[in-house]
Amino acid sequence: MIGYKFKNKRLCVEALGMNAGISFQFGEHDLDVPKNKRLALIGDRLLALWLCEMWYMSGRPPTEYSEMEQTTVSQVNLANRGISLGISLFLGDAGERRIAETMEAIIGAIYVDSGNQHAVVAKAISTMGLDTHCVLQEPNDSEKGNEANLAEKALQLEKALHEEKTKLAKLTENVKLEKAKLEEKAKLEEKTSTKTNGAVTAEMMKRGSQETPAVEKRPVIVRNAKAEHHIDKDTDEKTYIDKKTDTDKETKSDITQDTASVSEEDLQDRVRNIMLLEKIQLTRRIEVKKDETGEFYSAKTSPNGSKTEI
Repeated sequence: MIGYKFKNKRLCVEALGMNAGISFQFGEHDLDVPKNKRLALIGDRLLALWLCEMWYMSGRPPTEYSEMEQTTVSQVNLANRGISLGISLFLGDAGERRIAETMEAIIGAIYVDSGNQHAVVAKAISTMGLDTHCVLQEPNDSEKGNEANLAEKALQLEKALHEEKTKLAKLTENVKLEKAKLEEKAKLEEKTSTKTNGAVTAEMMKRGSQETPAVEKRPVIVRNAKAEHHIDKDTDEKTYIDKKTDTDKETKSDITQDTASVSEEDLQDRVRNIMLLEKIQLTRRIEVKKDETGEFYSAKTSPNGSKTEI
């Protein structure tokens, strides 16, 4: 069943016992058997040590050891092995946990009963079928070749990954630099735009202050009870001045033309006549105006400069 015969039967009984201590009669003596917790703890460590040693000798990677350990020393696997070996028959109505602890306690009891011989323990573990995991077997030539290929591929992948990380770091740095340049350019354009807008505004304000809008001349509206007459005073005055200027020019022209053909005495007479004519024209100039009552009156200018109402 387990490939080992106990010398000390009491250790075997202790390994099969419950967590609580029990008493049974062995021949004429009553024996107190302690709980198997201590033996189970030793057996758990011995099983883990032997599995680790077998894994090391197989040359498998550490990742495979973790998977193997979780599968082999699990409570479910130990309980199943105990049931298949028939050990559960000696435990009555025992659960999965108790069967698994009993398997560990048996390994511990073999170690103590054999005088701490690891080889005996290893043989018992192998007999109980706890070393059948594929990771614990030495790989054949094809598996070794596959492992070598896998190791080489792993190195290549690691190298490629390192190169990609380096490229990514450089790309990230370039992106940061480009982003900084764009931000600096945007700030510079914003400053330039602000200055340009300020200059344009100042120029427009300067031009606006220099350009004076033309003042529209509106005619003076004179109203009476019968009708409304629009008299543009500026136009009347300008017309009068232009006419007077033209008259003076014509008079001077006549004087210039006649100067060469007349004597000095005749010239003086003509000048006096022209001056007298101007005075007469001035006295005949009539300015028609309206007062607020709508009545007409004329102002006649006499030679001495006084005005007489008519």
